[in-house]
Amino acid sequence: MKITCKLIFLVIFIGLISCQSKDPERMVVFNDFQLHINETGQGQPSVIIEAGLGSGLDSYDNLQTAISQLTKVISYDRPGLGKSSKSPHPRTLPVYVNELKSLLETENIQPPYILVGHSLGGLIIRYYAHQYPDDIVGLVLVDCPHEDWTEYIRTTHSDEEVKMFNSVVDPNQYTGVMKEEWEQLEQNCDLLRGLEIPRHIPIRIITAIQYGRDQQSLGYRPEDMTARAEMQARMMNNVKDAQQITTDKSGHSVHLTEPELIVNAVKELIEINRNTLK
Repeated sequence: MKITCKLIFLVIFIGLISCQSKDPERMVVFNDFQLHINETGQGQPSVIIEAGLGSGLDSYDNLQTAISQLTKVISYDRPGLGKSSKSPHPRTLPVYVNELKSLLETENIQPPYILVGHSLGGLIIRYYAHQYPDDIVGLVLVDCPHEDWTEYIRTTHSDEEVKMFNSVVDPNQYTGVMKEEWEQLEQNCDLLRGLEIPRHIPIRIITAIQYGRDQQSLGYRPEDMTARAEMQARMMNNVKDAQQITTDKSGHSVHLTEPELIVNAVKELIEINRNTLK
């Protein structure tokens, strides 16, 4: 009888542990949509990867694997991308930030956070840092466009070059959520205009200045790469600990061609945070 009771207790205990554990890759259910999340690694601070426009978390698998050797890292598909269901809410920075905040709270992923944002993801994490500055101990902006970049192209280039640029960024050539993200991009840039990154948050900006076919197809000139770097450097204004890393070996997808640049930046910010706790 005693053995039977012990076996029953053991089964119940194992069941409780199983209920408490979470799959690293899982769906998180909200009232009107579901988010696909991947959580790997252990430790603090937690690193959150915010994907580029129209991209899902799968594009950042290698980056997540590398960072997970350093600390806990979370990536997710924004609503309507990857495996996440579509949200009825507009694709604006306040909505993006509210969705990420809700995800972290629902999954009990506590601050402090280091946010890594690629392209549009960089705009999102800049706005997040403005809304919740006390939660953030580092930002890594991966070829995040300055909010004046589109205006710069359209006011300094020839009609033919602007036509080439518009043909790529025209939302009407896309469908679904990718189209919605393109449609809102300039309005989201407007929301950031005049907002400085809080002074106490260390930031690393990784800027791709490679000039090749992809850049030519956008109507860019070789000198635009210098202008792009200078404009991204403006995002460091007011910040006490800020560095810019430029690379001419990568185009916009730095996370695929030179992920080590991002990993090294994250590692440095982790060490800064952990050293302050000693």
